[in-house]
Formats: sequence, C-alpha cells, structure tokens
Amino acid sequence: MFKIQSSDIINGRIDHIEPQESISCVDLEELVELPNWSELTMVIIVGCPNLKCLPSWPNVTDLMCVKCENVETLGEWSNIKRLHIGVCPNVKFIPNYKSLITANVLYLDNVTELPNWPNVTFVCCSHCTNLVSLPNWNKVEHVRCGGCKKIEFLPNWENIKFVDCQDCNELNVYPTWVNKVNVFTQNCPILLYESMCAMFQTDFFIKDLEHEIFDWC
Repeated sequence: MFKIQSSDIINGRIDHIEPQESISCVDLEELVELPNWSELTMVIIVGCPNLKCLPSWPNVTDLMCVKCENVETLGEWSNIKRLHIGVCPNVKFIPNYKSLITANVLYLDNVTELPNWPNVTFVCCSHCTNLVSLPNWNKVEHVRCGGCKKIEFLPNWENIKFVDCQDCNELNVYPTWVNKVNVFTQNCPILLYESMCAMFQTDFFIKDLEHEIFDWC
C-alpha cells in the first residue's frame, strides 16, 4: 500500500503521483482532492478534514473513510465489496452499491435511511442517531444497530443470525425472528420482553436450556 505523505501534496492534490492500486491517507490536513485513478482497488482515508468528496473509482473493492469532517459525497463504486464510513458528519446519503457485502456505517448523524443493498450480509450502522428504519436486506445475516435511538421496528430478515439492537429505545414491533436468533437487547425493552415471553412459552426453554437466546459474541 502506498502511503501518501504531506510532502506529496501540491496545492491540495496528488495528481502528479503515478497511479497506485492501493493508497492510505492519514492525518493530511493539506489534502483537498483525490485523483480518479482507475487502478485503485483499496483506499484508506483517516483524518483528512479538508477533503470534501470521494471520486467514483471504477475498480475499488475496499474503502475506509473515517474522521473526514467535510466529506459530503461518496463515489458511485460499482465493484465495492467492503465499505467502512465513520464519523463523517456531513455525509447524508449512501448510494445503493449492488456489489456491497460488508457495510460499516458508524456515527453518521445526518443519515436518515440506508439503501436496500441486494447482496449485503453484514451491516453495522451503530450510533446513526437519525436513522428511522432499516431495509429488508434479502441476504443479511448479521446486523448491529445499537444506539440508533429513532428506529421503531426491525424487518423480518429471512437469513438473520445475529442482531445487536442495544439502546434502541423506540423499538416497539416484535419481529418474528426474535426467538430464533442471537439477539443482544440491552436497553431495548420491547425486544427483551417479547423474547423472554417466547422463551417461556415454548419447549425451547424446557428441553434446550444450554442453547440460550442471548449469546454474548
């Protein structure tokens, strides 16, 4: 991975550098714009406060962007597989990436909804305080939405195996999967109540005590 240095930046840009397949940009206040290199497949950007948008790199598969306070726009990445966006308060919209498998979207206070990514299997959207609902992702198996205080219901995800919805205080709808998967429900009264009721009303509790509903992972 090619690490961009402050000395590489001229007038906020790095266009003069030979195109790379993977780059990291860490704590670069001088960086204002990144080139649209078709060769790029992996990008790590951390602590670049003057960067405002990310290009639509055609071949990027792995991207991390963290603590970039002025980033507003994400690129249309047609081959993205793993995405990690966190503490970027000006991001309001995340595109519907068809190829996305793993999504980490953390502490994005201005994001009010997430796309219905068709191939995603893992989603962590913790502490997105203005999210009001989550899509019915067809292939999702693992969801972490702790601290999303405005979410009122969770979809009936067909393939779900684990859900962490702690501190989702407004949840008031009982999903059908709540007594079938691993659920972490701290400070989520409705799911805690419903899952306990389901446990006591079935033979699950009597015959299989060793298989607890609440599994600390």
